[in-house]
Amino acid sequence: MPEPIVNARDIAVMNAALELSPGSARGDIEGLSERWRPYRSLAAYFFWNYYLCERGRSA
Repeated sequence: MPEPIVNARDIAVMNAALELSPGSARGDIEGLSERWRPYRSLAAYFFWNYYLCERGRSA
């Protein structure tokens, strides 16, 4: 299976995931990302969109 376009170690993806999952740690998010297969690239897109919107930026 091809690798995702953006992985769970991307800083914006990680920060967005942590903001949306209170009480989670970085290791939790990396483990959780395995359940998103084969949709990790799509999840990364949504996390990036959330990250930018929360900071008043656009893509």
